[in-house]
Amino acid sequence: MNLGKKYFFIFLGLIVLVGVSVKASDASAVYSVHCASYKMAENAHDDVQKLLSLGYPAFYLAVEIKGKGKWYRVYAGKFDNKKKATLLAQTLMTNKIVSDYLIFKLPAENSVLTKQDKTVLTVATGKKKKSPAVSTKDVEKSKQKPLDLIEGKHPAKNERAQTAIKEIDEPSSGSPIYDQALGEMKQKDYAKALTTFKEFVAREDTKNDWGERALRHMADCHYYLGEKGSKEHLLIAVEFYKNTLQSFPDPRKENASTYYRLARTYDYLKFYPESLRNYEYLVSKYSNSSYASEALFRIGELYYSTGKYNQAIEKLVAYLIKNRGGDYAKQAFYLIADCYYKTKQSANAEIWFRDAQKKWSDLADIPKEIVMDLGVHKYSLCRYDEAIDAFSFYVNMFSQDEKLKEVLLLLANSYKAADQIPSALTILNLIIDKYPESKEATESIMLMASLGVEKPGVKVILSLNNVNFYKQPLDAYDAILRKNTKGEIAELATLRKADALQKMNRNKKAADVYLEFLRTYPSSKMADEARLGFKTASAGLIDDYFDKKDYLAVAYIYFQAYKPILIKNDEYKQVSKIALSLRELGLTEDSLNLLRDYKKVGKDEQILNRVMLDIAEGQMTQAKYDEAEKTLEELSIRPSVKDSGLIMAIKKNQAAISYKKGVHDNAMVNYDAVVRPGQNSNDPELKFWSQFYTAKSYLKMEKNADAQKTFAEIKTQSGPDGFWTKVVDYYVDDQKWWDKYGERLKK
Repeated sequence: MNLGKKYFFIFLGLIVLVGVSVKASDASAVYSVHCASYKMAENAHDDVQKLLSLGYPAFYLAVEIKGKGKWYRVYAGKFDNKKKATLLAQTLMTNKIVSDYLIFKLPAENSVLTKQDKTVLTVATGKKKKSPAVSTKDVEKSKQKPLDLIEGKHPAKNERAQTAIKEIDEPSSGSPIYDQALGEMKQKDYAKALTTFKEFVAREDTKNDWGERALRHMADCHYYLGEKGSKEHLLIAVEFYKNTLQSFPDPRKENASTYYRLARTYDYLKFYPESLRNYEYLVSKYSNSSYASEALFRIGELYYSTGKYNQAIEKLVAYLIKNRGGDYAKQAFYLIADCYYKTKQSANAEIWFRDAQKKWSDLADIPKEIVMDLGVHKYSLCRYDEAIDAFSFYVNMFSQDEKLKEVLLLLANSYKAADQIPSALTILNLIIDKYPESKEATESIMLMASLGVEKPGVKVILSLNNVNFYKQPLDAYDAILRKNTKGEIAELATLRKADALQKMNRNKKAADVYLEFLRTYPSSKMADEARLGFKTASAGLIDDYFDKKDYLAVAYIYFQAYKPILIKNDEYKQVSKIALSLRELGLTEDSLNLLRDYKKVGKDEQILNRVMLDIAEGQMTQAKYDEAEKTLEELSIRPSVKDSGLIMAIKKNQAAISYKKGVHDNAMVNYDAVVRPGQNSNDPELKFWSQFYTAKSYLKMEKNADAQKTFAEIKTQSGPDGFWTKVVDYYVDDQKWWDKYGERLKK
């Protein structure tokens, strides 16, 4: 899917982000101005006629709203883009014909632009007529009162204002009092209807069947009053419904609606177990009633709202199997998708979200939590254009929501991930301006700064108040640190500043800031991240310090950054220098542990051979000759060693171990292997060393003649002024001195 350019506008001080990707499938999209919503079709028809009389093309459509039944939406105009629709909407607002509006993309079946749309198309009546001239009187009349039900309210929100009331269709009662109460109920004057029904029930001439009807209606009156926000009426409705079921027990077809409304009442009261029990009873005992399918949906919805997502999926799928095109199919699809999302079943979530969006692309009646989850889900799949669509819709629809800051930040991150940097910066600037003291504002500053490091030089709107956070990222981090001297924000800003310096190849400074972080926040949950950054930044510093033989500085870097973090295969260069530095400082065990750790992750055979030799020499330094001997033996039988230059080093160390252990005959065998012709032609010093220790071994074995002969050969080969001639003379003189005075010193 190609990413399109995103456009957004600030309208009347509210955030109205119109961030819909330009996709090939949207080329034929049709947009309209949503003016009002009604429960009754005749009200919608009246509004359409008003708009038509004023010269505006208008129509209405019936829609099913989750949990609220059928509503009738009044629309004005059909346009091939949102800009044109918005112009009409602003005209309607200016003339005070409407007090609020939404721009909707029409459902596919209503989205064909025809020739009639150039005049007036009324879906409600199917009649076409020319637009009448607009008189001043008509305009003045329209200014006095905007269309019904939208004064100061959002048209889409009105659809959530009350539950659908089923038409009351009953035979004539023959009682003026009953008929009066029924009429009051139809007019939604429930308090008055209660009083009249109570009067009817109290009459002695009231027949039982009509008394039963009246009691059920009284319960419904309390139910509808409770829907408007009265908990007291909801509690009374519960008792009415329970008493009704007790007085008129099953089976009774009228009880289906009673069980349904009792369950709904419990739902409103958040008594979920009782609600669930009554829904399930309704489904099992009255499966053929008109309420059974909705009850099945409500069961799934209840499981969802209480976090029992697997049970919710089971019930909602069961609902769809029986009611594929039912009133709640759309909500069921989105709920199932969100259940899979919340249970971290991303593949299944994508299948259901995708199918839901294919069938119902309009998210207007989808709960905001699901819209947000949809955006996060799409972001996690790197479908950034779809994430942008979801988050943009959220910002449009829920502009006063408490989570708006969070969603705006998600939208900015989505733009960033989609490489739409100007759009990301504009949203971040908006967050900083609108919520300057919020956590999201601080995160926006840091995100702006990170974009300045990762994507410098992007052309941005110069009028952005906070553009310097992007242009001068290090200054941005310093500004945050001046304002937040401690706490999580200070930790994050310090770490991100170090990351920025490293990305700018200022490794020395980056290493200093990482070290500052580790010293200041040693127990931070981000300490490992800081150590990893320090490790990367300090790789070049190890080379510098090692070349200067500053082994202490190398060791310090090791203990701060390398020891707490797992060694990687490509770090042998640093590992070898650290290990040698540690050994030079007498920290042989630390040196060996480092080499052993590298041996576990190394992949290059020749490097691993070198590591094993270093381990053996470290063991020899600790006088652990048996362990060293075992390591060398293991090394010597590795196939990759046979043709390498390590054979002589292995023999030399084996000879040294035998000498130290006093096994001089074995030592001489290994020394002989070193000096054998052809073995050490490129290393004369190794040959002299081996001959010298061979002579010492002869002396230990009391073979003085052989020792003197070997010493003589060394002096001849080294020359009268050669280094090894001086070593031999010094050693021989030293031995003579010990032979003469050694016993006295022992006493």
